[in-house]
Amino acid sequence: MTKRKEVVYIAKVPESRIKRKYTDYSLYYVTKYRSEKRSDGTRYGTSDRVRIGKMLPENTEYFLPNKRTKEFLPDLELIPLEEILGEGATTVALKKPGRPRKEEQTQECPVESEKIITLISDIIKIPTAQHFAISQLIAEEIGLVDKLSKYFSVKDTNALIALGSLFHHETKAIDTFTDWSEVNNLPLDCFVKSQDAVKFFKRLSKHVIDFKKDWANFKYNKEHPLIYDVTSYNYRSSTPDNYSILLPYNSQEDNGSHISFCLVTDKETGLPLNFDLSYENENTSLLQSEINQMLAHASTEKVSVVYDAKYAPLDAIEKLNIPDLTILIREKTETLKDCVEQTQGVIKEQGKFILEDSTYTIKLPVTYDESTYNAYLCFSPDLYSEEFSLESKRVKTIIEKVNDGSIKSLEEIKQYDNFVDINCLNGENKPLDYKASFSNPKFRENTKYCGYFVVLDNNNKEIEEGLQDYHRHKLFEAMCQVDQFIFGNKVCDKSYKSIYVGRSLSIFVSLVIRNELSKRIKKHKYPLKMTVNDVIDELNNINIYKSLNGSFTVDFINEKQEEILKALGITNDQFADRIKKICSISQ
Repeated sequence: MTKRKEVVYIAKVPESRIKRKYTDYSLYYVTKYRSEKRSDGTRYGTSDRVRIGKMLPENTEYFLPNKRTKEFLPDLELIPLEEILGEGATTVALKKPGRPRKEEQTQECPVESEKIITLISDIIKIPTAQHFAISQLIAEEIGLVDKLSKYFSVKDTNALIALGSLFHHETKAIDTFTDWSEVNNLPLDCFVKSQDAVKFFKRLSKHVIDFKKDWANFKYNKEHPLIYDVTSYNYRSSTPDNYSILLPYNSQEDNGSHISFCLVTDKETGLPLNFDLSYENENTSLLQSEINQMLAHASTEKVSVVYDAKYAPLDAIEKLNIPDLTILIREKTETLKDCVEQTQGVIKEQGKFILEDSTYTIKLPVTYDESTYNAYLCFSPDLYSEEFSLESKRVKTIIEKVNDGSIKSLEEIKQYDNFVDINCLNGENKPLDYKASFSNPKFRENTKYCGYFVVLDNNNKEIEEGLQDYHRHKLFEAMCQVDQFIFGNKVCDKSYKSIYVGRSLSIFVSLVIRNELSKRIKKHKYPLKMTVNDVIDELNNINIYKSLNGSFTVDFINEKQEEILKALGITNDQFADRIKKICSISQ
């Protein structure tokens, strides 16, 4: 009996297939929706990429269907292979080394009964900054966009909001802004190319003063007390590798002028109201008159000053003449050393533990600048871990730099002598060769004050209020990273002043938005127990898809993400519409 000839079927490649380089398979994206529904009527769904066949090498306009083709394309027209390639023709797509191909390429598979499958055959996943969309919506709602648009162009306003949102999770935002914007498909009017950054910041500096006054008058509440927070840095610090910011307890003697970044915030809401920048050799921004200039209608009786005693001269305290003053000490001053020595080994046993701050505290009377204060020595296990880790990293970096021969200067080598052991290997007639090794005694001494800080107060505040001042300042300082990331490592001179002012404005905008995000998260009906960075990471997990016809789709928003949006006062539709708007403008 003659064997019946097998008919091989092929199909025309749909125009909406997903083209992938270096592959001979026809790919499709599908979204599978479970049969059960959520309370709002929408369905649970997941996205996936499915192979529905193999391309014909002999004619790439056609493909060989597999067993899943009919599942997703039930109306697909099947064509005998010989009609296209000629009588007796075959295709190498049928061949698979090692075993014969089974007759299953046109087998129809039923759709699973518990799922409803919808074909979305023309979409690709695209990266985008979901957090930027949130920042835009928040900034518009609190009136920040209106005030910025009054003094800056739409392009500059959008760029400020975008840069501010990047600062929330990237301290080197200014350096990475252009690359981040391009990767995340931000519109061209939302970012500034690196070569135009200097012009951008100079452009901003022209109207910063007018904006600051307008914003302060707009948001200032006369009934609320204020916090005047001062972060002061030596921009020519000789501390190796700019670790003076990351490791303030180990600061060296300063050898240059100071830059002070000062922030006025509403004590009740935490909202930043105004900021100031000082370039003088003395910390003149601490003077009483400066507060009046920043908030013309503020009552000085309701101004509390948080002062970081790291670099600013002590005589600035005498000029303040303000009774409500909190001084933070985190460097190895005699005051800090005395407090630590008095309580070494007993602070955990005898001190008070503040559960909300995870901090041990003990009260001590101290003399500081010829005045007696109530000092609270504080020890934070979390801060200890952070600073200990940074010190370890610094020691490793120093050893690597010395041992790889990249440092030849004797003066530069000597500045590392307090951290590691330095040995000179060569004699008088040979070039000097230095080797560095780890020193247990030096490392123990340099980590002795990790986790400790002192809060001095001349108004007899409770330690809980002093810790609130400290944490406000710590967050502000972490955001700013003034020495390295706002002002860079260049020596400050008058020609750079306008650039610094523009950069500081971007930090201020970032702080305003971050404060609003944090406040809404904490005030939600069901506290999320998430930090701002946790919220950003979760929202950035929402997938965005672009179809080949140019439209955009926001993928399934899970329950946790939906709860975050609800806490921020943003609906799913608002979020989706803003994402689509941002993506469509960027094309």
